[in-house]
Amino acid sequence: MWLIYSYLALTNTEIGPLRVVALLLSLITSLYCYARLIHKRLTNEYLKALHWLFCMFMFYGVILVASYSKLYVSFQYQAQPTFWFIEEMVKSILPIFAFYYFSKKGYYAKLTLQIWFVVFVLFSIYIFSIHTTVEQFALIDAGEENKVNNMSYLSVALLPGIALFESKRIIQMFILMLVVGISLTGMKRGAILVSASSLIWYIFLNLKKSSMTTKLFTILLATVVLSFVLQFFDYMLANNAFFSNRFDATLSGSTGNRDVISEHLWEYYLTKANIFQMLFGSGAYATIRIGVNFAHNDWLEILICEGIWGLALYIYYWYVAIKTTYQIRYQREIFLALSLFFIIYLGRTFFSMSINDMSFMSTLFLGYYLSKWDDERGVNSSFLKKAHLIVSKNV
Repeated sequence: MWLIYSYLALTNTEIGPLRVVALLLSLITSLYCYARLIHKRLTNEYLKALHWLFCMFMFYGVILVASYSKLYVSFQYQAQPTFWFIEEMVKSILPIFAFYYFSKKGYYAKLTLQIWFVVFVLFSIYIFSIHTTVEQFALIDAGEENKVNNMSYLSVALLPGIALFESKRIIQMFILMLVVGISLTGMKRGAILVSASSLIWYIFLNLKKSSMTTKLFTILLATVVLSFVLQFFDYMLANNAFFSNRFDATLSGSTGNRDVISEHLWEYYLTKANIFQMLFGSGAYATIRIGVNFAHNDWLEILICEGIWGLALYIYYWYVAIKTTYQIRYQREIFLALSLFFIIYLGRTFFSMSINDMSFMSTLFLGYYLSKWDDERGVNSSFLKKAHLIVSKNV
């Protein structure tokens, strides 16, 4: 259902009945799974930290909706419904609990997820190509030459799923090369950065503690992939004026006005906010009430909106995420999936909105591998017993 909703949301600006039904069914299912996990008392430390973070966002979201119906966004020259805050957080966070719950129930087989991964690859390519065409036509009418494609992040969301093909390094390298290529084509600097970081991390993991044969094979594949990426990069520099100008602007320190936004928000926090606002924030969406845009930085966004205590909770969440990943470093497949997930979304916290924009494709793989890690540790054995009973009855 999340795939259907995403397709309708990304290909059609109108909110039709099918899109509403798909969203409602997805949210109801996710809420049910979330409630079931809370009722059974969460034992996974990462999910517990995520649960408290989600509760904080919901608390601030309810206050926002009760206080305002819409907020005026200066840079878009339009009003933004305040319920979007809650909707964004629910769509981003809750699927993790649902995918974890279904994985614990034994509903996901690895082969099934591999098939879905192929579907997701085709889906992300299709959505990227559609948005490229639509934006090009719109910009031709506007007399502009080119523009970044925000759908680059959709392909980046695929990367944790390459862990499903642990014994097929060529497939993993091909997906990494594809994602980096899409990111370069889309000219979204954040997507380029996190996809390139993921590629470097993958090569490092394959060279570390591997046999000599594996290391030589990895070096050979990495040489091919990096050669392709560098040649494609040179091609883009030589044949795309917008890409070349954007690259030069990045080297010269241009941040797309993010420095101006940050300076304005820091000035507000340090000189205009009172003690209560510094400790507990100025409320959800406060950045667009006191500035012209969102902070494009999760840490600053949360500091302004939820204050020091919210930022402390967010720091704790990432501490647990990194701790969890470190604990599974000897489980290669699980470690690859979780480390790529956190590289992508931790990286995005510094130059984009991350916590409210986690793709269902990434969270599916996160929930699945968190479940696998708990199974190997014997955590939540009651889930496993029920899953075995379901299998035995079917047999």
